[in-house]
Amino acid sequence: MAGASIALAYTARNYKLAFRGQVTDRFTKALERLDSERMHVRLGGILALEQIAADAPDQSRHARQVLSAFLQSQAPRCGGREAGAPLPADVTAAVTALISRYEPFARLDFRDLDLSQTYFGRGDFRNAQLERVSLAGANLEFSFFANADLSGADLSGAWLDGAQFHYSKGLTVEQVLSAFPSLGTKLPNGIENDPLVVERISEVEEWKAGRNS
Repeated sequence: MAGASIALAYTARNYKLAFRGQVTDRFTKALERLDSERMHVRLGGILALEQIAADAPDQSRHARQVLSAFLQSQAPRCGGREAGAPLPADVTAAVTALISRYEPFARLDFRDLDLSQTYFGRGDFRNAQLERVSLAGANLEFSFFANADLSGADLSGAWLDGAQFHYSKGLTVEQVLSAFPSLGTKLPNGIENDPLVVERISEVEEWKAGRNS
């Protein structure tokens, strides 16, 4: 029995070492892809990092750091994107990968980025730094913003159906009025009961009813 236990422990150790080696190799290849000039290769690198974070939780923080650095170097800044131009596919993929799972001690940095006119529904923006970010016209349905700092963020025309903003920071009545909140939008107490916000929600609900009739 003792021999079998030792053999099992040895096998387990070898498996862990082999798995770690595979993860390291995958990580290296993903980094190489991110540096490519070809869009589809960069997208492959982003998807590879997202998969590494799922397969090897102990590497999740490193994968997210790389994706965050990529985003900071590639994402357009507010005012630096041509009107009507779509967000680059690799930038969209990097944001989506970062907000697809909640990391309790992570604080995503989207400050001053132009992420407008893009679908980020059901995204997890908890604890994120969203100061002065442009989410104008973005679809943020059923996304989570607890403890996120939205100071100066542009939410004009953003779709907020089901989005969770309670416990968020920096959100103002003016920001909500510029967007499309609904009865399913959870807002901080000081904003939720504001008469103008209540009226705005009523307008959006009437529009939704007319669209679905």
